[in-house]
Amino acid sequence: MSWTAIGYEAGYYDQMHMIRDFKVFAGVNPSVITRQLLETPIRMQKDLPI
Repeated sequence: MSWTAIGYEAGYYDQMHMIRDFKVFAGVNPSVITRQLLETPIRMQKDLPI
């Protein structure tokens, strides 16, 4: 699921509002989390598509 779709499903008006709140909560932009997940061994993310 894209960050845009996640923001929409969570009730955000647009992606930038969701990213701003995400950064306040997590301390990083969603793209950092996405990159870390892609670098994590597959056994730790068995439910994510490759």
